[in-house]
Amino acid sequence: MEVTAEKLQKTQKISKTKEELEEELSTSITGLKSIRRRENLIATFVDGAACGWKFYVPEAFKEALDIKLSTLVTFMQPYEAWTQGHNYAFQEGDSIYSHPYQDWKEFLQQENAIVLAVKHCTPAGFEDDIKLQGVFSGNRFSKKITKSKRVEDYNVEIVKKTYDPGTLTVEIFKVKSDKSGLEIFDNLTITQVDFVTLIQQGYYWQKPKNKDDELKVKKIILIP
Repeated sequence: MEVTAEKLQKTQKISKTKEELEEELSTSITGLKSIRRRENLIATFVDGAACGWKFYVPEAFKEALDIKLSTLVTFMQPYEAWTQGHNYAFQEGDSIYSHPYQDWKEFLQQENAIVLAVKHCTPAGFEDDIKLQGVFSGNRFSKKITKSKRVEDYNVEIVKKTYDPGTLTVEIFKVKSDKSGLEIFDNLTITQVDFVTLIQQGYYWQKPKNKDDELKVKKIILIP
């Protein structure tokens, strides 16, 4: 049987179309298989630091805030823009100061001078919770089409993703009453997400560690 170039091209096109449909089917069912980044940033940086935040957060922490310069495409036209993700990733050894400083003695004289020191960490982000893989044959329904479509032997991967907010162990230091140095104020276990709230808004919630802990929930304001 003679196979013409036209028939070969048609066969390759059908095969490619099936692969594309398999990917489309898996993605549509999974929902959160691919998390799109957005241009709505949680921080705007002015003069090298996050504008309006209670703590001094330099541009060096853009990556920890998952703010990245990305290549986006619209109508086949690529362009670059700063985008926001969900994978906050402050790391062990990171320190956030309440004020910018060049001279340590001057920093200690600042009102509400505070240092946050990250000791242990796990990053935030989406991770696979449940995954199903296999071959599917049946009818596909979609609100975009009025009739169901029959599919045969499609390789499908269905993934349920959950968001892990990450964890941090943070030591909070305040200035001694005689302004000679710092002293420990609190040792805090907090999620990456809540840590972003802390440096942005200046407060955190003191919470019981388990159901038997009689500690009352209390809002701790570090910087008014």
